[in-house]
Amino acid sequence: MKFHVYGTVQGVGFRPTVFRIARSMGLRGYVHNCGNYVEIVIDRESDRFLGRLMAELPALASVEKVIHMPGTPPDDITGFTIVKSARAELTGHSAGIPVDTALCEECIAEMFEPSNRRYLFPFTNCTTCGARFSITSKMPYDRATTSMATFNMCPDCMSEYTDPSDRRFHAQTISCPACGPKYSLYDRMGNRTASEGWSAIKEFSNLIDAGNIGVMKGWGGMHIVSLFEKVWDLREWYRRREKPFAVMARDLYSIEAIADLTRDDRAMLMHPGRPIVLVRKKHLKPPWDVVMDGIAPGLDTIGVFLPYTGLQYIMFYFMESDFLIVTSANRRGEPMIITNEEAFSLNADYYLLHDRDIVNRTDDSLLRTFGEHVFFIRKSRGFVPEPVKIGGTHSVLAMGAEENLTMTVAKDGWAYQSQYIGNAEAFGVMEFGRDASRVLRRFLGVDRPDVVAIDMHPGYKTKRIGERLAEKHGSGLVEIAHHHAHAASLIVDSVSPSAWDHRFAFLTADGTGYGPDGTAWGGELLLASLTGYKWIGGLEQIPLIGGEKAIQFPERVAFAMLDRQGIDHPMIDDQQADLLRRAANGAPLSSGFGRFLDAIAAYFSVCVERTYNGEPAMKLEPYLRKGQPVHEFEVPLVGDPPRFSTSAVLAQATGTNATTFSEKADVIASMVHSVMKAMIGKAYEEVLQANLDRRMGFTGGVSYNIPITEMFVRLAEERRLKPILHHSVPNGDGGTSLGQAAIAVRAIAGGA
Repeated sequence: MKFHVYGTVQGVGFRPTVFRIARSMGLRGYVHNCGNYVEIVIDRESDRFLGRLMAELPALASVEKVIHMPGTPPDDITGFTIVKSARAELTGHSAGIPVDTALCEECIAEMFEPSNRRYLFPFTNCTTCGARFSITSKMPYDRATTSMATFNMCPDCMSEYTDPSDRRFHAQTISCPACGPKYSLYDRMGNRTASEGWSAIKEFSNLIDAGNIGVMKGWGGMHIVSLFEKVWDLREWYRRREKPFAVMARDLYSIEAIADLTRDDRAMLMHPGRPIVLVRKKHLKPPWDVVMDGIAPGLDTIGVFLPYTGLQYIMFYFMESDFLIVTSANRRGEPMIITNEEAFSLNADYYLLHDRDIVNRTDDSLLRTFGEHVFFIRKSRGFVPEPVKIGGTHSVLAMGAEENLTMTVAKDGWAYQSQYIGNAEAFGVMEFGRDASRVLRRFLGVDRPDVVAIDMHPGYKTKRIGERLAEKHGSGLVEIAHHHAHAASLIVDSVSPSAWDHRFAFLTADGTGYGPDGTAWGGELLLASLTGYKWIGGLEQIPLIGGEKAIQFPERVAFAMLDRQGIDHPMIDDQQADLLRRAANGAPLSSGFGRFLDAIAAYFSVCVERTYNGEPAMKLEPYLRKGQPVHEFEVPLVGDPPRFSTSAVLAQATGTNATTFSEKADVIASMVHSVMKAMIGKAYEEVLQANLDRRMGFTGGVSYNIPITEMFVRLAEERRLKPILHHSVPNGDGGTSLGQAAIAVRAIAGGA
């Protein structure tokens, strides 16, 4: 009997497991990596064998499909063996590409056992843990297709690699201090010191403990590191005035000393992907309360994560501190640095660099939990690439949006999103995006996609590049509305495939997305399926005075809203008001829910200048969390087609004369609650009128805001609408490429 097994079955110890089971049953045959599947041939007892295999799968393996077919082992095979992998044509189901996985407990224990030959060796790993995607150039996943290919195994490692009883049997990245990569320490001028191996790590750790700023090379990129309490020195050096930093803690107990964790927070912190998790800050005593505000100014949350590489565990072994600030090492706007030569441009005090190449750049994943839901803000290391079922048969390259960019390649009904790429304004980010999409296409065998999917925005670089690629490859080209892509991403994320052709109500809420009327949408009500959508309502369109300037300085948005209601902005004098009023004529219009939140933050002096993406709305969260909707604000409809007037809501709020935190919190919560209530009420009426499935989705960047999402769930359930929320696909623009792919496969099928 022959089996073709599809899924995540490469780089996770799958073949060694097959080998051990077959040998224990006395079977004759082989197991073989065939590019996008694993082939197993055995001579008998196929049902019993397959039952055992499914019951004894490695922890990181997952099987999507098993195809049974006739077959017998060749006569020259007398027992059971692992056949050398071959580069096969990628047809049928796509390959399960292995993700980077935190070190397992057995490998950690080995690193800290003085008698073990891998004592303090930072590249320790086995078949079930370690770097995978970040060091792999193509499938099938074998040592020869990774950046470990240049490191020849020593006799001891080869013995483990070929021993079926060893847990490193066929571990493709196996190495040790005698034959593996090594770390070296460099000073500010890029001069290599005498320290190598674990002694270099020890010296670097001591230098960080002494207050220096360092750069260390990990699996998928470089990190800048400093002591927790040196946050202000780091901000001045890195010129990062307000943007929050992530904190790596020695262990879970250390995190619980500074943060209030839910059960779901703990589960994600301990996930093999080891993401950064946004959690609630604890109220700490001085001076730690000041330090915590320095880490995440104006926020009541902090991003925390646990060690996942050997280097990180070893650093904490040598360090006195329980916390490190760990942030991606990059020049402003550019992607994370991955080469040793580039690292020295950062002008850090010290550099701890290794000699293994990084093939695929992967930032740390960033998420927050909402009950059992997982909201990915940045989906990358440890979670990418993973297959998402979208249906259809055509191959697709989806170019995504512009900010928080990802790209998606789909084939045979399965889509793979790239890792987080960044904001596409920078040339380096688009180069990274090009490389990331090429890697996925190479992994999946999509040389010439049947269709290229692009956002409708005429100014997006991703659109122009997508158009050129479609022309180059003779591919179909599909333009997709930004907010329809948001809705589609939520459908494939959280709706059963049997209901994908149904229409549901959606609130798609973000800062800016190009609308088909040529304005910037962002607070829209849709009735949508994967095949189309209907706009049924939205927020008032407000002029963005100065375009991008209005996003950077949200007082301009607040001024435009109040001026529309004939109310003076208290912080803007008459001369400035006249200039802004004239500039408002011809300014781009936006209905963005994010812009509404920006205006609230500016008016109540919560945030008057945006220094990083989403800052004003993020700084509103503590107010929304504490506030109660004690004020009933009228939300009239204005314009043609009618939209909900946010300017009228802000005008009413000015009459409350709120000055204290508590007063502001109640007014802010009341404003958002009133608008949400009106929008959900409108959606409910449309659902009843159209006799649709009584479910409603919430997607877009605003849905990362937990207090607002709580409002949405409560208000939807009051209308007996079942909320649909994200779980695996990013809520924001990072998820739009997947939505584009799901829409595009249906659009091209319908036009075929």
